[in-house]
Amino acid sequence: MSNLSEVLSQAAINPDFPTDNPDSAIAIIDSLELIGFSPDSALLFVVFAEKAPLSSSLMRTHTVVLKTSDGGNNWRLTLDATQGSLVKEEIFFLNETQGWFVTQWQVEATFPTLYSTTDFGETWQESSGIHEAITAKGGIVSFTEAQGLRFKSEQEGIVIGKTFNVEGENIQLFLKTNDGGQTWQEINNIPAEYFTWNSIHSQVFDFSHTWQITTTVAGILISKSVDLLATIYPAAISNG
Repeated sequence: MSNLSEVLSQAAINPDFPTDNPDSAIAIIDSLELIGFSPDSALLFVVFAEKAPLSSSLMRTHTVVLKTSDGGNNWRLTLDATQGSLVKEEIFFLNETQGWFVTQWQVEATFPTLYSTTDFGETWQESSGIHEAITAKGGIVSFTEAQGLRFKSEQEGIVIGKTFNVEGENIQLFLKTNDGGQTWQEINNIPAEYFTWNSIHSQVFDFSHTWQITTTVAGILISKSVDLLATIYPAAISNG
């Protein structure tokens, strides 16, 4: 029997959420993304949102990454990212071991943070280099955003930074890294080849992408196309 429900329940509690409301430390699942390149190993990206937000427009979230190495029987937490919220389009895997994702601005004092792995999510490295590059160009520290994260190689990547200046004008920057995402420098234009850099997990006709996830009334449905067998894990957290 899988331990996914138990691990999700433990990961949902975030002590950084405010404690003045008993429900505020309780989280609900906001979004899910499942990535796997073999029948045995997969990563589950989960974005939790606080159940009792400060307002309808200010909902704190935190992102966790779970990993299984035995076909989904056992899951373990490998990362609890507290800075901002993950948008699944900002996950990029160059190959079956090396990947990156960037969290986004959500409320004041959160900022784009880059997380990278070289062992398919077993360990993660955190970098604030994108945020630092944007603010160095005159961006407001309390609001920076990053989109379009793509990598050509283990070292070379590009991201689009967005912010406002002190006059309230929009600023958009094209940023490039040559050291795997630790530091970023502004470039004048995005090269045409950038649009051909695609994460291998988004190549829908690649049968190495063997894992899929859907949400059902009963819970979370995880299936592996390699054996066409679906396993239903009861939802530990729901919007109900």
